[in-house]
Amino acid sequence: MARIQIYVADDLKKRMDRVKGPNWSELACNAFERKLGELAEKKGKKAMADVIQRLRASKIEADSEPRGMGESWARDTASAEELDRLERFAASLAQGDWVTGDGDAFTLAERVFFSLEPINNGDQRAAKDFWEFLGEGEPNDLFVSAFVQGARNVWRQVRDKL
Repeated sequence: MARIQIYVADDLKKRMDRVKGPNWSELACNAFERKLGELAEKKGKKAMADVIQRLRASKIEADSEPRGMGESWARDTASAEELDRLERFAASLAQGDWVTGDGDAFTLAERVFFSLEPINNGDQRAAKDFWEFLGEGEPNDLFVSAFVQGARNVWRQVRDKL
């Protein structure tokens, strides 16, 4: 991985230092990717590298909203038990299962909800209510995986302090 040096205002740096948790390098990289995608989109005739850059930026943008929702849910609403169950569920999935599922009749969104609320296991209406409460009626697998990633990020930062 390459290393670069950037400069930020002293006041901004002080505020960044007071906040625990964010990976500032990752946030900066995402901002750089989005800007490169913006610039590639503005080009008239696009080379394949420009198309790739634009799509890479759109992927980061699409991923950031549900990840932020997962982080907010974990910080503001979730219980420690729910986050622990979600962590165990996510860790048990094979890499390909996030998108393809494991052949059962439930969607990934339903399976995630059932891991959070085992008492409601199999209750598709309860799963739908959960996602609607979060403002996402029928989330696709990519949304759900980003949401879970955001929630897991928060849990990993706090679980050892409980």
